[in-house]
Amino acid sequence: MELALKARICRTLRWSGFPETSAEFKGLQSVKTHDLEILLRLSGVEPKIKTKHMAEWSLVLDWDPEKRYQTIGQTTRQEAADMIASATKLLSIL
Repeated sequence: MELALKARICRTLRWSGFPETSAEFKGLQSVKTHDLEILLRLSGVEPKIKTKHMAEWSLVLDWDPEKRYQTIGQTTRQEAADMIASATKLLSIL
């Protein structure tokens, strides 16, 4: 989701690519983040996502990279399926 939001920011701002180096980020510190809420705001599609797809967005926001290290069974199959479905839906919009 993070990469899709960053790609959307590039399309919205007509950038050829997302900044990668410290020099490229000079003056662009607001986009140097992994925070999905901030990236959504900068993407230009926040109103659409939050008015029409808030349920999916809420599920995606629940993702935490540390969940990768949880023991098996702490997330149900249904929770995982819901997360995947929500992310897939949002990716199709971005």
